[in-house]
Amino acid sequence: MPADQGIVGDTRRDSDAANAWLLTPPPGVPIAFAAEVAAREYGFRGPIASLSSERDRNFVVDAAGAGAGGARIVLKFINSAEPQDELDCQIALLEHLETSAVRAITPRPLRTVSAARHFVATTPAGAVLRGRAYGFLEGRAATEAPASPGLRRALGRRLAEFDHALAGFTHPGTSRPFLWDLMQIGALLPLTHVIDEPQLRAFARAFLERFVAVIRPRLAELPHQAIHNDLSKSNYLVAPEDAARIVAILDFGDVVHAPRVVDLAITASYQIGDAADPLLALEEVAAGFDSVTPLAHEERACLRDLVTARLVQRLVITEWRAAHFPENRVYILRHNPEARRVLRLLSGLP
Repeated sequence: MPADQGIVGDTRRDSDAANAWLLTPPPGVPIAFAAEVAAREYGFRGPIASLSSERDRNFVVDAAGAGAGGARIVLKFINSAEPQDELDCQIALLEHLETSAVRAITPRPLRTVSAARHFVATTPAGAVLRGRAYGFLEGRAATEAPASPGLRRALGRRLAEFDHALAGFTHPGTSRPFLWDLMQIGALLPLTHVIDEPQLRAFARAFLERFVAVIRPRLAELPHQAIHNDLSKSNYLVAPEDAARIVAILDFGDVVHAPRVVDLAITASYQIGDAADPLLALEEVAAGFDSVTPLAHEERACLRDLVTARLVQRLVITEWRAAHFPENRVYILRHNPEARRVLRLLSGLP
């Protein structure tokens, strides 16, 4: 059998297993029902508002309005296609981080009034939903903070501290079939048809084939652990008075077990799009990481390929999901133009 046929055959099977969750819409949850659940399950009563999300349905409940001392929680209703193992994994991860050095910048998991780790609730329409809650962290959205070398280095340092805290965490949920796992990126080969630009589509397909055949085997010997896997600008907060100080790391729904350097590459991929020199920006994030966790030569050598892999991943998955969820297209494609632009720079395409 030719090598490329083997790759495509394997990745089609992987894609079938990995894409069900990403093609299931978020649960429909009336805001009044969410308020009832917050009161019943957690004892929180106060103003409630929706939060943006791709796969789940999230709300923030502000108990300050009910005289509860200003506490706020995030109430999350889980996507119906999410395996129970994955829900358990995220809760276990938050509990693990509670005893770590980064506990001040990660959300605090909450138990229900009956001390359960998550709740089950039935909507007025009869849908049975699972959910959980955690403390709300204050800070300025990183999407509103000016990019700078100082911010990029600070982010690299914070990521290294976070990964150090995660190094001892293990759970079966980190090894699931998942299209956002770079180690499973070959599963995107059957989906590259969604890229509408012929040159970019050809580059993406050739790169994915090379990644599976050449790059991924080289990663096997590098340090592996649980990683955040999605530290985009939507998933961390900075101090209101100091845009170069990271005060919160959020959203652990993409956590996987993978080479540690993958976390650095993914984080850097979101920092180079607005830089005059993308490769210099990549080095600034890497320098911050290296100041806490020194990078081996082999890890540095694969950084550019891993950044390119993430950009291809972002381009293919977001185009594919936007076609299935046109009502949420703007949110899903929010990083897509940047991914296209930087991918052209790194690939030499016009």
